[in-house]
Amino acid sequence: MEMTGEYRIPAPRQVVWDALTDPTAPIAPVTISGQVPPQSLTLTLADGTGIGVALVEDGDETILGYTGLGEAVSVGRVAAFFDAFAVRFGGESTLEEVMPIAPTHVPKVEELVEEVEQAAEQAEERLEVAAGKGFLGGPIAWGFIAVAVLIVLLAIFR
Repeated sequence: MEMTGEYRIPAPRQVVWDALTDPTAPIAPVTISGQVPPQSLTLTLADGTGIGVALVEDGDETILGYTGLGEAVSVGRVAAFFDAFAVRFGGESTLEEVMPIAPTHVPKVEELVEEVEQAAEQAEERLEVAAGKGFLGGPIAWGFIAVAVLIVLLAIFR
């Protein structure tokens, strides 16, 4: 699953860099590598998920962008981490944009029942068509064969 995000942090790039690379900062089990101070670095989570981080100066602010691939759980954790990091510096939270807290539409039971009924009808129609195309013409042909076998058996055992 691809993860990307961008935050505008109201702090100079060097301050943001120092906070990201501070060895005393409690950043869960993360390895920092590929450092190009104060422009970019790679964070590797304990599960092996790699996240490329870029810091771009924009006046007195910094735009922090990140990208990477990971499992859904990692994506959520990474988004939450960077969101909290941005908020720490007075940036705005965008977590709800990345991961909505609640679904925008919860289907009603009636909608779900109708959807299931439609799927069942479509499946039944496909099954009837497939049965008609079966071996030797389907059930009609087998009905004629059964009648013929009965006639032959009656003729033999009379």
